[in-house]
Amino acid sequence: IENLLLLARADSGRPLRMRDGVRLDEVVLVVVGRLQSFASQAQVKLAMKISDDTPEDALAVRGDPDLLASLFFNLIHNAVKYSAAGQTVEIRLGAGPVVTIRDHGTGIAAEDLAHLFERFHRAESPSRSEVKGTGLGLAIAQWIAQAHGASVSVTSRPAEGSTFTVKFGS
Repeated sequence: IENLLLLARADSGRPLRMRDGVRLDEVVLVVVGRLQSFASQAQVKLAMKISDDTPEDALAVRGDPDLLASLFFNLIHNAVKYSAAGQTVEIRLGAGPVVTIRDHGTGIAAEDLAHLFERFHRAESPSRSEVKGTGLGLAIAQWIAQAHGASVSVTSRPAEGSTFTVKFGS
């Protein structure tokens, strides 16, 4: 229901509650905390790192903190869902700002990559057919990114995992 409400909000064109100085590191840290229990149950480790050469002010954006949390929640949650037990989901933040979420899970077939951000699209994964979802999370993530002047891209190879990159100011 929450995802459908977010999509309705996106379609309505209502203005966002933007504010200056939203720190992406703080937003992502809260999201990692919220997902820690889910990751532990899946026996997946979450590792967050800020690039050493990134000044603190390079991670601040103009944005809606709640929507940005939803963006990163969707991406990190998916990374955990598609990772096998014992794997690590790597979350890196850097100047730009740029946030990357990398898993070492099932990966995404090339034919699914072009449709990944479409509403209700779910990539087939024979090795993880029990993974539940609505196919809305990535469409929502893309809308939130675009509403913040950012882009979301993905690179992936079957059986090697996926990397989602969110670039702000792009």
